[in-house]
Amino acid sequence: MHQKQEIMLKLAEIEESLNQLEQNLYDRIRIEKQDRVDSFHIEVQKVENQLDRCEEIRDIRRPTPSFAV
Repeated sequence: MHQKQEIMLKLAEIEESLNQLEQNLYDRIRIEKQDRVDSFHIEVQKVENQLDRCEEIRDIRRPTPSFAV
């Protein structure tokens, strides 16, 4: 019976280690996913800023309509 208890204890330790590895993997995936989302948001903001600058330049270069003078 002693050997069976040792085996059961070892299996419980292995199961706990696997659970910890699984949790670590999920945590890492979540963090990496959030990092990608954050990077995407930064890139979107850069593009929006460039678009705003282009629109400002367009508005500056647009001739004033004759009826507005």
